[in-house]
Amino acid sequence: MAGVGTNITAADYNAIQTKISDVMATGAGNYGYGQAINSSQVSTSLIATVTQWNNLRADLLRARQHQTGVDESTNLTAATTSTKISETIRTQYDTFANTVATNRNVVPPTGQGSRLSLSALTRTTAWNTLITHTITLTFASLNAARWYFNAGGVIEFTASLPDDGTTATKNNSWYLLLRNMGKISFVLASTFASGSGTGSNIGYSSLTSTDQLVFQKTTEAPTYNPNAYRIYARTGSSTAQIIFTIQFNDSYAPGGYGIDENVTGVISSTVEGYYASGTNVSVTAPSATASFP
Repeated sequence: MAGVGTNITAADYNAIQTKISDVMATGAGNYGYGQAINSSQVSTSLIATVTQWNNLRADLLRARQHQTGVDESTNLTAATTSTKISETIRTQYDTFANTVATNRNVVPPTGQGSRLSLSALTRTTAWNTLITHTITLTFASLNAARWYFNAGGVIEFTASLPDDGTTATKNNSWYLLLRNMGKISFVLASTFASGSGTGSNIGYSSLTSTDQLVFQKTTEAPTYNPNAYRIYARTGSSTAQIIFTIQFNDSYAPGGYGIDENVTGVISSTVEGYYASGTNVSVTAPSATASFP
């Protein structure tokens, strides 16, 4: 490794290039966006050219702008034929590469991502048991699924039942339950809600072929305990598939001579994707099939 007053070696350049390649190119595990990159390794018998340094700079800036939405080109010195690649510049590039790697799985900001409706289903039939919205997402390949989530991709869930204007009824309890949980986000390594409910440390990277409970929200109305909304997730017949089972579990039982009310009104269940797109990082969204009997 270089030090102050020494020449920057090919090994120094290659160490930085490896870091950005791991993030932007194929990668492995939770590294890799699946993008074509400009930079490449330099023979250890040579020194990096102006073009090679600027290709490396372009890859670093693309990755970081994907993560932040901000052009940070002023933070990386551009190489010219009159530029001496000093230890200060090497450290600048290396530190920038470390920042990119540390933040590699962040959800991209507005302007760096696109939103896609995967399933928007409704049910009008009254119910008082268990109803299930099942959705199967199919990616082009296992790598395509990995790149989707590595680049900050999200699968988002919302549900609603209209407020019927009453209080202390089963309809009202479901209206409040679904409203208060907000939007549920399933990402690379966790599932969480914008409102209330219990998420998990289970995301895409933790999936198996067995259903796992990734989120649940129970009713706030003691009268209607243990009614709950739950999301289970697993891989499908191919590891390029994810199957989500969304349960609206109305298991309240009044007992004795009590009457178990029906839930009425139009219940909606929606699944959307938010994923990296644009000139910096662009991944492929999955296709979807769904049912909500």
